[in-house]
Amino acid sequence: PALALVTFLTVIPSWLLMRPDQLYSFGNSLIGVATYSSNITFWLGGGYFEEISELLPLLHTWSLAVEEQFYVFSPILLLLLLSKYKDHTIKVIIILCIISLLLSVYFTNFQSRQIVESGAFFLLPMRAWEIGVGSCIALLHSGGTWKSDNLSSWPQTLSVIGFLLIVIPMASY
Repeated sequence: PALALVTFLTVIPSWLLMRPDQLYSFGNSLIGVATYSSNITFWLGGGYFEEISELLPLLHTWSLAVEEQFYVFSPILLLLLLSKYKDHTIKVIIILCIISLLLSVYFTNFQSRQIVESGAFFLLPMRAWEIGVGSCIALLHSGGTWKSDNLSSWPQTLSVIGFLLIVIPMASY
């Protein structure tokens, strides 16, 4: 509902204030928002930090698209893993998270082509590790691996670590 409201309220001023070429780009972003593929739309349209991005009022929706894509594909992946590798599902997911992180690091730091570097920012394969780590923690927790009294504080400890990983970069920038 909030996304629908923001999108609707963005249409009116965009229609009144934008030139035809800007409206065309805005229309593409509307299609991307409606299909949860705005990350792909903005990836193909240019980088997040480019000058033109100031004229893309729905640019922030790229991260929602990544989330929705994750929520569509991860249950399918989980069902496939549970049917074939039931005893090793967590291990496979952890390996996939590591691969995703390594792809992100590689494409961000060791590629000179803008489209590849931008893809590391916008696309699910290079962002999946971020949500995947939380999924691993949830799966481990639901699997009962934290029954021991020594590990009973892990959920709280991980919450504090996650909070610090958000606050420290905010303070350091």
